[in-house]
Amino acid sequence: MKKNLQRTYEAWSAEYLASGPPIRAQLLFVLAWFHAVVQERRTYIPQGWTKFYEFSFADLRSGMDVITLATRAGTAPQWPLLLGLLDDAIYGGRLDNPFDSQVLLTFLRRLFSAETVGAAGGKVRPLPGSKVVVPTTNHRADYVSIISALPDVDTPGLFCMPDNIDRTAQQVNSARVISQLKAMSLRADAAGGFNRAQWQAQLGPLLRLWDQLMSGASALKAAMKDIRARGTTDKGGAPIENFVALERYKGASLVALIDRTLGAIARVLKGTDTLSSGVQSSGAALLADVIPGSWDAAWEGPEAPMDYCRAVVAKALAIEGHWARCQQPGGGGLLDGSGGAGPLELSSVFHPGTFLNALRQQSARTLGCSMDMLKAVTSWETAKLKAAAGGAPVALLGGLIMQGATFDGSRLSPVAAEAPAFRAVPAMSMAWLHKDSPMAYASYMEAPLYMTSDRSKLLARVQLPVSGPEEMDGWVLAGLSLFLSV
Repeated sequence: MKKNLQRTYEAWSAEYLASGPPIRAQLLFVLAWFHAVVQERRTYIPQGWTKFYEFSFADLRSGMDVITLATRAGTAPQWPLLLGLLDDAIYGGRLDNPFDSQVLLTFLRRLFSAETVGAAGGKVRPLPGSKVVVPTTNHRADYVSIISALPDVDTPGLFCMPDNIDRTAQQVNSARVISQLKAMSLRADAAGGFNRAQWQAQLGPLLRLWDQLMSGASALKAAMKDIRARGTTDKGGAPIENFVALERYKGASLVALIDRTLGAIARVLKGTDTLSSGVQSSGAALLADVIPGSWDAAWEGPEAPMDYCRAVVAKALAIEGHWARCQQPGGGGLLDGSGGAGPLELSSVFHPGTFLNALRQQSARTLGCSMDMLKAVTSWETAKLKAAAGGAPVALLGGLIMQGATFDGSRLSPVAAEAPAFRAVPAMSMAWLHKDSPMAYASYMEAPLYMTSDRSKLLARVQLPVSGPEEMDGWVLAGLSLFLSV
């Protein structure tokens, strides 16, 4: 932050700042602070921003022009107009994630306000995450002295981030470097043609892993034959029942696909089959630690082949076991966790988004309205949500994890500097209710529920109880999110 602000003020002369009224110099300092924050938060991807955004000096220069025009009269600008231009026309146009946009707008609202520059007549509010108060002059030296007093090493608080964000960022960066080094090594080894000894050495662990996975999945083998014989779904069934049938078919199909691919490679390595172009292509991808194209087209899962194989078998077994068993008469009920069935873990299915859509469709049938008339409502008070559902199905979802805060089912709490990056949260209830129905909480914030911790796939919006707008802003800037899995 300190170096970023110093670079900006090296480009701004004393004459430039003194050429306008004090309110202009104040807002230019706020703009420089904002520009530094949005740039330096990129250090904490994916929690600071979900991806790297190209905030540049051109954005800063456009903001300078807007502020100069807005303060020509020497008085405070029209705040909604200024916020709209900075958000929609300059910085916000780069963002493609709605929750990144929410972070940006929250910073703009808290920085560009009458309270920040003392135009409200009351006590001046420090800049978010700091004790810095904006001077009321247009003298460059006053602003430079404040910048010089900033710490040389950034603290998470400067960006309104949790205290454990440095630890999280180090883990993310280390994992990225290790992955890149591994990919470079594997691709260098896989650059040549077919080499039986090399293939046996590098693909042997994957082939042995698959044999171990299948040897412990005898129930899955028997189910595969039955599922493929009957097809995907039972026509005319309830949406949730059709979803489970579709997932069972998907699991059986993926297991069969992987088994065919690895079986063909194993036969080539044993010398009992010839090397075809398909086997050559799949083997080359696996040598580079990349998912073969046929696997990726069937299901977009983990990027590493070993993780992909483990995930497919684990999900297929979960569908064949817990999910399918709950669908049977006396199975305890799939949605409400009754009869000892327990909460559903969406991380154990191949298409969590399809389940939520099936739940929505089944709710629309029960309530006798179109799906467009429904909204998703989440709560950690299951009994109250069931009472408000009016007979609509309520799903009890477990296995969720949170980053940016801790949650005990009733209130959010900050994390300590030594706290782990992810914390489990209690099972959550979810229902699709009529859009005119009240939400589960009088005061709440909407947090994103992502598929995985890289925040690339948004699954749903989850309502969390908060005390008011001030608390909500704090959690938004902290990058609070929920995930199905890490």
